[in-house]
Amino acid sequence: AATRAFTDGASTSLSSGDALGLYVLDSSGKVVSANVKFEYSGSTWNTTTPVPWSTSYKYYAYFPYQDSPVGGPAVGKTFSSTTADDVFASLVSSWTPKADQSTAANFIASDLCTALGSASSSKNISFVLKHKMGLICGRGISNYKLTTGSEYTFSGNSSYSPAFSGN
Repeated sequence: AATRAFTDGASTSLSSGDALGLYVLDSSGKVVSANVKFEYSGSTWNTTTPVPWSTSYKYYAYFPYQDSPVGGPAVGKTFSSTTADDVFASLVSSWTPKADQSTAANFIASDLCTALGSASSSKNISFVLKHKMGLICGRGISNYKLTTGSEYTFSGNSSYSPAFSGN
């Protein structure tokens, strides 16, 4: 199903029918469940796939869901560091935003978000999704080039000097 999320400025709100992917790592950092699809009903997240549960496990989510995400960690892979940035490093570096993001659907499909969840003994998991792609908003920007590295910077030959940096 197509994503139905919507954006308001720099924030994204999820809508009924949106989906995210869930990864589960056991206490040794080994992926025991990969890319489990959870769909949002408007009030709850649902899946038809059983998810292993333990308060010693770590739960990771990414949005928007893809059937076969390039760079998603495979079952059996072990991580020595289990931050969301480490677990999703390959997914983030392999993510290809849409070339044309002039529609809301294409913009949101390009807006990768990831999170490490907080699991409770009542089998609830809370996530705060963090945007992993840069966003540039502006008017009248011309002759500017976005360069990449450890930080993003603008360079150009216009009197308009926007401030932008990010990782």
